[in-house]
Amino acid sequence: MTDVMVFVEEDKKSGENRIVSISCVGHANYAETGKDILCAATSMAMHILESGIRQQMGIPCVVRTDHNKGEWEVEWNIKDAVRAAPFAEVVADALGNLASEYPDHIKFSEEEML
Repeated sequence: MTDVMVFVEEDKKSGENRIVSISCVGHANYAETGKDILCAATSMAMHILESGIRQQMGIPCVVRTDHNKGEWEVEWNIKDAVRAAPFAEVVADALGNLASEYPDHIKFSEEEML
């Protein structure tokens, strides 16, 4: 099972919750390693997130990966959350849609940063 976690933090200026991190942990186990389309889909979404935020938007971010465990997290500062939103919201929606379509393989949650 892949656990997708979208972390939000309250923007003190606007009072709105903003996405500040997206994490995917674990293997979907939809198919054997190397042929799992759900693992490929979540990996591609995370590639888009990292590339979009870091390379296209120029936003500093922390990236943590462990490919053996199937872990990938991209995190940025709340001050950059509005600029990161176009990529973060699209990727969060896409991963949420995958979880809705394949609930036995992907679990989606949104959590507040403490």
